[in-house]
Amino acid sequence: MKFDRCFGCMEEIHGYPCPVCGFDPAQAAAPNYVLPYGAILNGRYIVGKMLGQGGFGITYVGWDIALERKVAIKEYYPSGQVSRNPGSRGLTWYTSVQSQQAKQNGTQMFLKEARKMSKVDDIPNVVRVRDLFQENETAYIVMDFIEGETLLKKLQREGPMDYGTCVSLMTPIMQALSEVHKHGIIHRDISPDNIMVQNDGRLILLDLGAAKDLDIQGKDGNVQSSQMVAKHGFSPVEQYGRDGKIGSWTDVYAMAATIYYCCTGVLPPSATDRMIEDTLTCRPRLTKEQFDVLAFCMNVLPQNRPQNMDALLQIVTHPAGKTPPVRDVPKTEPVRPETRNLQPLKPAPGRPLPKWLIPGIAAAVAVIALIISIGSGGKSPSTSPSIQEP
Repeated sequence: MKFDRCFGCMEEIHGYPCPVCGFDPAQAAAPNYVLPYGAILNGRYIVGKMLGQGGFGITYVGWDIALERKVAIKEYYPSGQVSRNPGSRGLTWYTSVQSQQAKQNGTQMFLKEARKMSKVDDIPNVVRVRDLFQENETAYIVMDFIEGETLLKKLQREGPMDYGTCVSLMTPIMQALSEVHKHGIIHRDISPDNIMVQNDGRLILLDLGAAKDLDIQGKDGNVQSSQMVAKHGFSPVEQYGRDGKIGSWTDVYAMAATIYYCCTGVLPPSATDRMIEDTLTCRPRLTKEQFDVLAFCMNVLPQNRPQNMDALLQIVTHPAGKTPPVRDVPKTEPVRPETRNLQPLKPAPGRPLPKWLIPGIAAAVAVIALIISIGSGGKSPSTSPSIQEP
């Protein structure tokens, strides 16, 4: 069967190289473990080039034959547990106990979380799930394809932005995450490369827990990490440990780190390094007061940060003081790839709360603590039983 569509951008063409994006399958060196160009999934989706890969999934551009539109297709592919012969569609799962568990439990969790994601389709600024199915010894999620560029690419092209512009731009994302958390979903991979800037300037949050990491429910009711997958500079320390308790406070850290990066162009030091020596410092474009707000929201100890997105939004939109920002803006640093299987180090004392910040947030913290206490029966913060992965 012949398809006159570019496997790189899915635009209609009549031969290669593609006049729209320049893609040429004969010259494109794709990894040998990805689905072959032109493969058809579920009888209706044409597979194009790989868009990206995480610890638990591969994302492709695709074409929905029935609805005649571009889609993004995510394949459950847990790194280190499975392989694929070049040109083949089906996967070969390793025979180890861990691999077989990843196949059985992981596949079902992948689909379960996709169903959960589909229930938040009405939340603006979040990518929507269109379909999910099992095939080729694995599972797939079909999502909207978002036209535009990642926030990371925008920053690399234009440089850092000022704090006010950044917070204003991120406000819809923080509001969306607040709603997402109410549905028991924790993103766990918020960073500039997972936020898409659409052609009209609006932001869309990608990879809503689809396949970055999968969680298992602990006997104590807490969600525990079954695989340690963290992104340098953006992930809090609880994502580095097998027993790390994740929750809305986990995404709070990552969002504050994203704002820090957007305003400075500098990656925050990793959370594990900060537990030994906290080298997070004020950088160009940030005032001391703005930095103190972000540092408070990026406290290495989960219990010492704002516990939900509503609290984060309130704090970042009302920084005190009017001292001038630091000068000499640096170039934007690259985001490093994911790092895995790192164990948390012994915690060092948390950064002391700035004196000026205490009166402004005391009431908010008290309310948050009361809500958490009521919701958890007086226990320390824990995630909802339905919280997911990636």
